[in-house]
Amino acid sequence: FFHLEGELEQFDELLFFNQTVFGPLYPLGELFDEMAGRDLDFWGLSRHKGLQRDLTGTVWEKVEYGYIPPHVQSYFFAVRGELLHSGALGEYWRALPVIHDYIEAVSFHEMRFTKFFADQGYRWQVYLDCGDWERFLDYPLMGAPARLLKSARLPLVKRKSFITPRSSY
Repeated sequence: FFHLEGELEQFDELLFFNQTVFGPLYPLGELFDEMAGRDLDFWGLSRHKGLQRDLTGTVWEKVEYGYIPPHVQSYFFAVRGELLHSGALGEYWRALPVIHDYIEAVSFHEMRFTKFFADQGYRWQVYLDCGDWERFLDYPLMGAPARLLKSARLPLVKRKSFITPRSSY
């Protein structure tokens, strides 16, 4: 982001992703074509439904809200429109503390980003609607990856799906 910050006006959309996924298993054009038709400031591939409980004494107690808000999962998300060009995104990145590990990355960024910008009026959605699944699974992306691949044409699979016991999710 900081490498491109001075040139953001020439871009329509900035994609953030990391190495925690395998794929694509379906053409990414399907994903981008679908999301191009939505009037959003940021979007992602999937969301975490959140958790409305006290996090004190858990590994997630560093989350500033004291609970896990619904949020775009940060392994794959895009920023565009007003958010990309307003300067607010740069302020957000500069205000982040130094991140030392996975728990801090999720606590200080992933669980914060969506609520932080939504509270300022920025619009967001995700490509993969798992609302019906969330009654049964806290984390459909990990709890039912094969089903999501088949039924929703999920283009990317989390690497954790291959190394984490399914009962964990």
